[in-house]
Amino acid sequence: MKTFATACGALALAALLGSAAQADPFKFTYTGTIAYASTPGIDSGDTYTLTVIADNGGNSALGQSWGYDDLQGFTIQAGSYSASYSKVWESSDGFQTDASGNVTYTGFYGTSYSSNNSDNFGSWTGDYVYGNGAFFDSQGRENTISTELNEPSRWTVSPAGADGAVPEPASWAMMLGGFGLVGGAMRSRRKAAVTFA
Repeated sequence: MKTFATACGALALAALLGSAAQADPFKFTYTGTIAYASTPGIDSGDTYTLTVIADNGGNSALGQSWGYDDLQGFTIQAGSYSASYSKVWESSDGFQTDASGNVTYTGFYGTSYSSNNSDNFGSWTGDYVYGNGAFFDSQGRENTISTELNEPSRWTVSPAGADGAVPEPASWAMMLGGFGLVGGAMRSRRKAAVTFA
């Protein structure tokens, strides 16, 4: 009975450690249309996609909020142009979802002055994406989209790893460690004391 209780305790510990490792980042995706383009590879009418990666430590998109510190960077894709950015603008940036997982609030105001950015043409540091829909490439050429980025209905949220859900090495290690604990608990037995007269 004691062995069974130890095995159950080991399983509970493994489950607790495993659930702590289940925190997943989410991607918030905004899709719009290019209204004005001056960057080579982008034309007026092209689809504009901005994807923000955010991780608040949770594993659900239902009824959640992600603040400034949870936003890990973002990318832009328009025509054959692509760019990546490291930092958002200000402390009020973030997202909220309702109980159904719909985006109900976005405070996305653009890039920080200290954002490290790269695109098809090079790398630079600065604030080159704005919440009103304007963005600049590394050469300073301006492009605009037809709607502002602070319109929640134009954003969607999904797990960032949805494209190829492969467990992380830490998850495998915890699973194997849990099996080891259970196996060790099941194997350990009291040895009968032998006495000689």
